[in-house]
Amino acid sequence: MKVIPTFPTELFEFKNTELDNDALIPLCEQYADHVKHSDTISSMRNLHDKKELNPLFTWINDCIKQVHVQQKFDCDGFKITSSWFNRALPREGMRLQYHRHSMSFLSGVYYLTEGAATVFEDPVKQRTKAHREERGKGWRTGGGGGGRGGEEK
Repeated sequence: MKVIPTFPTELFEFKNTELDNDALIPLCEQYADHVKHSDTISSMRNLHDKKELNPLFTWINDCIKQVHVQQKFDCDGFKITSSWFNRALPREGMRLQYHRHSMSFLSGVYYLTEGAATVFEDPVKQRTKAHREERGKGWRTGGGGGGRGGEEK
């Protein structure tokens, strides 16, 4: 029997050693504008347009370019159209709900702190009920599949 992986979902992990995440926290938090489902604090969805966050988004765009080249996508590139932070405060019950970014070709998580594990649910549920769990301080990107994060920014 030959197994042909037809629709794999790949995750890409990057480690940022250039930026000071502790300095980025207050820059991001100044854009907090609401509590989401009383579980997390969230920001407006245009952080990629904020000048003081240019170093962060320059780094993220470099990561996206690496994925574009490695995957040999037949397009000019990708553009960030929406970005925000979510912060689950360190108390019981603060978490993000499972969700999808169905209109995104790539979605990513950037951790400013160690945070909690992000659980990625298989976007093709009928294929398997398995979950993959990833955790880290880098930036992850993958298909627009569902996921739930702990403390993510």
